[in-house]
This record gives sequence, C-alpha cells and structure tokens, in this order.
Amino acid sequence: MKFVIALNKKSPLTAQINAAGHLCLGMPALIDGRSIMLRTFLDRDGARGSLLTDYPLIIFSARNSNHLRDAHALALDSEIVANAFFECHRDPDPDEQEALVRKVPLSEQEYVGLSLFGADDELRAVTRRFSLMREAKQEA
Repeated sequence: MKFVIALNKKSPLTAQINAAGHLCLGMPALIDGRSIMLRTFLDRDGARGSLLTDYPLIIFSARNSNHLRDAHALALDSEIVANAFFECHRDPDPDEQEALVRKVPLSEQEYVGLSLFGADDELRAVTRRFSLMREAKQEA
C-alpha cells in the first residue's frame, strides 16, 4: 500500500503545497477505517519527535488540470481511494467552496491536486503517465 499525490505543475507553488496538505489531511477519513500505519518516533529522552506513516508517500507532477481529471476518472472507475483539490478550494470560505464545487461537474473542475491510496499495482495504472516531482530550482 502507498499514498500518492499528484500536483498540477501549472498551478502556483503555494497552491500546490496547500493542496498537498489538505489532500493528506482528508485521506484517512476516506480509507474506511484501515490503518494508515502510524509510527511514533521518540528521541533518546522519550520525547516524541514525529508521528509518520510507514507507507510510502510518492509526489508526482501532472502536466495540467486535464491530466489530473483523467487520472481521477480512472481512479474512480477502478474504485481506488481518491481525493481531489480544485481551484475553487482556494476560496477562504468553506461554505463558498462547497457551493462552487456543487455548481460544476468533475469533468469541468480545475484540478490543483489529486491524492490516491492503494496497492502499488492498482495505482500504477493511474499514475504511470505522471512524472516524479523534481526539485525546484532555488532562486539566488
């Protein structure tokens, strides 16, 4: 099992980071009570430094919104756990976000990110057209 996040490389970096955070927070509620294999990492003195999943988390880059839309449709058809983040989710009011999503079918949403959870072989069919996210160029 693993988690996957694919981010629209045409979206602003801050929007991609925001989407990734929201997508990760929503996934545990979507996986039907299955354990996400959390492990507590304690330091020498017993202080908790981290609480992280044992499952891999792979970050991909998508060419554009259509690329994510197609992957989302395939994941839904394949019954893969999926969570999407749309451009309208950047609105600061959650009630307004909900109203905006209700007005537009998935086929017309502007995708910023998509997260998936499943077995490696199941996810490969959906993610094979994505590129691994590469390190961003640092500004001088």
